[in-house]
Amino acid sequence: MNAYEFVFPVIEGNLVEDSNAKGVNVKHVIGTCFSIGNGFFLTAAHVVPSALDCGWIGYPVDKVWQMFNLKGSEINEDVDIAVIQADIPNHQVFKWQFQSFGMWESARTIGFPYALDLQHANLNIRGFSGHIVSELSFYGLKAEPRVYELSFQAPRGLSGAPLLIHGGTVGGVVVGNKSTEMQIFSDREILADGKQEKIVERYEALQLGIALTSPAIIDLDFKILGGTLRNYLMNIKLAG
Repeated sequence: MNAYEFVFPVIEGNLVEDSNAKGVNVKHVIGTCFSIGNGFFLTAAHVVPSALDCGWIGYPVDKVWQMFNLKGSEINEDVDIAVIQADIPNHQVFKWQFQSFGMWESARTIGFPYALDLQHANLNIRGFSGHIVSELSFYGLKAEPRVYELSFQAPRGLSGAPLLIHGGTVGGVVVGNKSTEMQIFSDREILADGKQEKIVERYEALQLGIALTSPAIIDLDFKILGGTLRNYLMNIKLAG
């Protein structure tokens, strides 16, 4: 599997075109996307606003990165999912599974967290592997969609990457991290004058990656797709 044909960095950058060079000056890698066929790509909604005016999707050809401008997008902020458009040649698509999965199910993802290497003028791809920790409602989003907590974290730039179940089928979309804090120590000190009080508290935090479950997103309507994501995927035979 050539991973660069399956997942792509969503890039914020400026077009450079002068007598000496032609290309894109990459400022940031703001997320990851993956193809759902016909020039459509899925990513996290919070990735897209930064890319609307100067957004690109990258693809390496003979070790030289080619950049393709975003042509369109449709965002669902309530669930943090978006469809974007770009004309990228030679890309591949994953099959999908529509059901939910339980804890301990093996899960992997691949994308472009902290990908920009300015020193060597390169974009680095990274893969993560672990398992589903739990499935729950995510109250950090307006729609409170069902999400998986993951045993690995999702660093900045991985948002929008596919959550791969059973080796290589999409079971969700990575959208970020969740931190759960617990107080482990508290100490209160009152000074001699009785007028000042010093409180010391210490917390531990559990950091887990978060991925939208497939059932949380497949019945969403997208005008750009002509209907629900489920129907679109079934029509082009990407349903697992």
